[in-house]
Amino acid sequence: MEMADPVSTIASVGWSLTRIL
Repeated sequence: MEMADPVSTIASVGWSLTRIL
């Protein structure tokens, strides 16, 4: 995670939320 890519961040957060649910 060197460069903060919006797509990567959204995908990571979205996957985390899906995992919690």
